[in-house]
Amino acid sequence: MDAPGPPSDDVRALLEKDAKLRKGVLGYAYKVTHQIDEAKAASQEAMTLVLGGKGWYGWKAGGEKTLFSHLCSVVDSVVANQRARAHTRREIGASRVEEPGGPAYHETTADHAPTVEQRAVDAEEHEEQMDLAAKVMARLDERARAMLELVQEGISDTATLADRLGCTPQEIRRARERVAHHRDAVLAEHAKKGGDA
Repeated sequence: MDAPGPPSDDVRALLEKDAKLRKGVLGYAYKVTHQIDEAKAASQEAMTLVLGGKGWYGWKAGGEKTLFSHLCSVVDSVVANQRARAHTRREIGASRVEEPGGPAYHETTADHAPTVEQRAVDAEEHEEQMDLAAKVMARLDERARAMLELVQEGISDTATLADRLGCTPQEIRRARERVAHHRDAVLAEHAKKGGDA
């Protein structure tokens, strides 16, 4: 990606005077997040981090990346961190139980806990994903299912999988292709039904 504006040694001056650059970063953040509020927050945080210049957030003119490209990388990092924090808050909220006669959540995290409605939606989405996964598994042959079980245990190297399953690396590659084919077929059928499992 090329920077929308000319490079400058002074990041602050460039960000202040180059509206096209700021809009470009916001536009990129929107492509990543698909939500304008989240995009505004992510682009603002990315610019703040680059202005701070600490660690890898710092940028120098004449380097490998343009300022715009560097800011987009920082946006990616910011969004990933925000989503990881949001996921952790949901996990913490879902694991809390109300103590007899006490509040349902610790006061410091009560604002971040998911609502009953959100938990119901999350549970429904999880159930739908599990149903789709079961449909894919039902279509697979024994070798492909055995390969997936090993992958879930953390074994992903083709040669190791072949050794563990007593087959050739080529057969593992074919098994992966079958998994991808059946996954795509199940998702296509699901989409054709309008998302109803």
